Amino acid sequence: MSNSSMKMVEKNLTNITEDEAALYDRQIRLWGLDAQKRLRASRVLVAGVCGMGAEVTKNLVLSGIKSLMLLDHRNLTEIDVCANFLAPHDAVGQNEALTMCEILVRAIPKHTYLVGLATVSTKKS
Repeated sequence: MSNSSMKMVEKNLTNITEDEAALYDRQIRLWGLDAQKRLRASRVLVAGVCGMGAEVTKNLVLSGIKSLMLLDHRNLTEIDVCANFLAPHDAVGQNEALTMCEILVRAIPKHTYLVGLATVSTKKS
């Protein structure tokens, strides 16, 4: 990592509260406090929230990242509900990313910012 990148990462580091230290104790012991601070400052985009994307999303949320954006243009099907352990059976026909946001909002740490997008709009130059 270059010096300018390191300065940018250091600038984005935030202090971890006692509650967060208790919540992420295992990770801090494994990776160290600096790594947890970097995770805490991370912004992540997950494109595709089907089966594997759901597991990745859950793990990212539980790691304590700063923000998570979910992107998926598909609506949930019966097969998706079976493959995605987070998708409720009554959500068939609803957008996958938006449904996942609604579910994760109830379970995520208070400091994580979560956004769900159904589509990405393109802008012509």
